[in-house]
Amino acid sequence: MERTDNRGAMVGRHSVRVHATPPGKGSSRSSTIVPTIPPRHRPGRHRLHLFHVLWEVEQWTMTPPRDPALVRHIRGDLWAVHAVWDLTELERAVLSQRG
Repeated sequence: MERTDNRGAMVGRHSVRVHATPPGKGSSRSSTIVPTIPPRHRPGRHRLHLFHVLWEVEQWTMTPPRDPALVRHIRGDLWAVHAVWDLTELERAVLSQRG
């Protein structure tokens, strides 16, 4: 059986897969690329598990995002934004080959 919960998918994975049931439609599975954290923003190895990469999925295809963010959960609905970066078209092209 394929694992679809993606626990820890935001750190150390190249793609994320979701199982969704849109209203009025049957269930579907989609994938997209998880953006990498640039070295200048990447937390140390011992702290990496505390962070999440947040991005808007423009298409549920292996299309890299444009402007991901690195966030850390504080408590409840409170999150701290540690970094935001823009990917160039060249970086997006390279990432799309990874998926």
